[in-house]
Amino acid sequence: MKAKNKIAAMLTVVTVGVTTSLSSVQAFSESSNSENKRKPELVFPVISDVHIDDGSTADMNKFRTAMDQLNKAAPKQDAFVVVGDLTDYGYATEYDKFFSIYNEKKQADVQSMFTMGNHDYWNGLSVEKAQDRFLEKSGMDSLYYHKKVNGYDFISLSPENGNTHGLYSVNQINWLGEKLAAAEKENPDQPIFVFLHQHIKDTVYGSDLWGTQENKELLYDTLKKHPQVITFSGHSHYPLEDPRTIHQKDFTSVGTSSVSYLELGPGKLQGFHPEGYRDISQGMIVEVYNNEVIIKKRDFHKDDWT
Repeated sequence: MKAKNKIAAMLTVVTVGVTTSLSSVQAFSESSNSENKRKPELVFPVISDVHIDDGSTADMNKFRTAMDQLNKAAPKQDAFVVVGDLTDYGYATEYDKFFSIYNEKKQADVQSMFTMGNHDYWNGLSVEKAQDRFLEKSGMDSLYYHKKVNGYDFISLSPENGNTHGLYSVNQINWLGEKLAAAEKENPDQPIFVFLHQHIKDTVYGSDLWGTQENKELLYDTLKKHPQVITFSGHSHYPLEDPRTIHQKDFTSVGTSSVSYLELGPGKLQGFHPEGYRDISQGMIVEVYNNEVIIKKRDFHKDDWT
């Protein structure tokens, strides 16, 4: 088996109380997982859709709870990633509330990474001014960027307007292709982590309805050249319990659910927003051991693993 194909086959997902096999994805009970005794080379939480809203303190409380649990579960983090919709409307006051909590709770040496989401554009500003506000408030150098964390490649994308399905331009996707090729050439046996808000069309649960539309074929075809890629995306708010939130074909895609509230796909008996949907809050911690990636899914509302 070629090295990069071998990498694509080594995603291990840790979920509590579940033992199953999904193609090359394996799930183990946390209590019986001997891998937890090893020291990971890389640890980073990934959360999404925090939706800090000027009109309510509920999401601020959920965000604090999430940060506290992530710090307790992963006391030594190398990076912290939020894949979009930091705010509900992209107001300056909402960003200020988000970062007042984040800066208080984040670990001192962590590399922070944020992407824009469609809600972060919904502030009545022009696209350019909304992006400027995001960059100013988040401290990111640009809308899409590449970082090295403990020798691993982290590539962050952002939609270029506030459309629900997002816009990832040809220029941004071509830039992504260049970064992926360079990362693979430098470290052909390592996973490459890619972060974006909207799901890539026809990958994880929810991508059929909430996935990218414009330039979707170019984006997919750019990623499929590199099977060691693992993408993380939010936007749909779909629950981590569903096994389809992890998709493996030409590369691996992971849905990250939402810190703010739960949604379900159409046609469910419980409805699109089931009873108690605003009480649900989820996220994940990623651990990397050499060429093995372990994803631990978290129910913040239960203070327990999913």
